[in-house]
Amino acid sequence: MWLTPVSISRPETRFFICTIWHQQMSVAQRSALTPDVARQVCQRAGSKAYIAGSIACLGSEYVLTLKAVNRQSRDLLAQEQATAASKERGLDTLGTTAAKLRGSWESRWLQCRSSNVPLSEAATPSLEALQAYSAGRKALHEKGASAALPYNQRSIELDTNFATRYHALGTDYANLGELGRASDYFTRAFQLKGACQRERSWRSPLIITELSRGELEKAEQTYLEWIANYPQNAAYGNLGITYATEGRYDKAEEAYRQALQLAPDYVGSYDDLANSLLAMQRFDEARRVVAQERAHNLDDFISHDALYAVVFLRGDASGMAEEQQWFAGKTEENTALSLASDTEAFAGQLGKARELTRRSIDSAIHADSKETGAINLENSALREAAFGNLMQAKQVAEEGLKLVPTSQRVEVEAALAYAVTGDSARAEAMTQDLNKRCTASSASNSAEDQLRS
Repeated sequence: MWLTPVSISRPETRFFICTIWHQQMSVAQRSALTPDVARQVCQRAGSKAYIAGSIACLGSEYVLTLKAVNRQSRDLLAQEQATAASKERGLDTLGTTAAKLRGSWESRWLQCRSSNVPLSEAATPSLEALQAYSAGRKALHEKGASAALPYNQRSIELDTNFATRYHALGTDYANLGELGRASDYFTRAFQLKGACQRERSWRSPLIITELSRGELEKAEQTYLEWIANYPQNAAYGNLGITYATEGRYDKAEEAYRQALQLAPDYVGSYDDLANSLLAMQRFDEARRVVAQERAHNLDDFISHDALYAVVFLRGDASGMAEEQQWFAGKTEENTALSLASDTEAFAGQLGKARELTRRSIDSAIHADSKETGAINLENSALREAAFGNLMQAKQVAEEGLKLVPTSQRVEVEAALAYAVTGDSARAEAMTQDLNKRCTASSASNSAEDQLRS
């Protein structure tokens, strides 16, 4: 009898399966691939089923049997049997039998080909870490970074060398606005030895490294190369982010729509597309994108942030209240409080705006998102400067710097606040510091690239 996970066709994929089996699962190279082992391989590979086969000799003929077995329930999903007239006809008979098996089980087969965990990302010997990894992917796709974060943290607790999960945690924190933490996790992901080729290909396409240093052309080229080798939704999505950072929202829209075609069940692509449409002042289209997101049973705070912008621009008080209610009691409640603060300031209610800003900062700190709280402070400083309260603007900007002194993002916002208040000397000094840090980071990254090549 032989067994193989469903949809294993390419030579490099078969090699990866052998790697999982022999190395990550601590199985001797000549061990039999039993049903129990096959189920574990399926779980690591993200396959829904495996195909079991047997050959029986009947005189001069050979009877071949193929069975498709559900990985979890062990139920028989489909079965085909055929007879080969001779040993030499065995492979041809096997091929036609496999085709019949697929034909009798077409719809389920297609479902099985959809992998929850790409093979090249399953580089961990811990099945429990892989289970947390898979749960984190599902949560990220359906509900966003906040929902995925606990699973990704758990997967690293179970396997501290699980490189892909460090990258995933970095992505989670980046999506939550914690760019300093994101950078730390991205760096750790690519320091780990033994990462697979696909993980190494992610070394350059990091929003926190190239985009934060302003290396947009380099980032764009890297993503285009990634797409050429691995045309996935993530590659198109990150390319879209690069375009959006450059202000090329029309190009960003194209990339995000490509990402949605490849993965219509990923909440982040809808969010990114909606925000690009908002930037191009195509508000009705942005709202329709969010509606499409809901139609796929997807929902996260970024889409509600976008909807708040739409109803705010329409002067829809009840719509704003509805979106505020959605945030109540959630981890991202600080976002809603910050939005409400800006809304009150727009109406000239500076006292209410200040109170709401304080509440948003407390909420962010309580949610372990200090960098987000510091950014809210810097936005408040800019607002105070716009109202002509220059001394208070400087005090608030300094408060944000003290809350997270290592954040480049906070320093950028603070430098802008000082410039608006007329403190050009402080703004210039901070700008020079940022340039030095970015230059040092770029040089370090280039040296690392040479060492790894």
